[in-house]
Amino acid sequence: MPDIGTTPPPAGFVRLPMAGVADFTARNLPLHVRTEDGHLIGGFRVGAEHCNPAGTCHGGMIATFCDILLAFGGMFEGRLETMILPTISLSIDYLAPARPGAWMEARADIIKTTRTMLFAQAVLHTDGAASARVNGVFKVPKPDPSAIDTGAWLRGLLGV
Repeated sequence: MPDIGTTPPPAGFVRLPMAGVADFTARNLPLHVRTEDGHLIGGFRVGAEHCNPAGTCHGGMIATFCDILLAFGGMFEGRLETMILPTISLSIDYLAPARPGAWMEARADIIKTTRTMLFAQAVLHTDGAASARVNGVFKVPKPDPSAIDTGAWLRGLLGV
């Protein structure tokens, strides 16, 4: 098995800086992102710390990744001028397990944004094979000019 700590992500991915990020997120994700055709793609390498007693990536880890990716994708594409999109609902179908060392990635597809809600979906792939599908609904807060604009931060990080 490769050394997960030193195995780089696929070409084109940028690691998100975790300074100042909530402890839960910083502890659980080294998240990497890139763009493709105006969409945000996120990914992470499964580490032993992400696994359940059966030795596969824990469903809660997959849910955390998908929740963050869909919300970030909504802010990236939607120019919503907000720091977070609180989750209203998240539904995941787990299709296949992922073992330590596997690369998991998904593209956030924004289905619809209204004044107060954002609807998004993704298909998660593990080393190229479909491993989960997710649908999410998020609360769109009023723009807050005093808060960090996460979408603008992501666009700046990725140079778009």
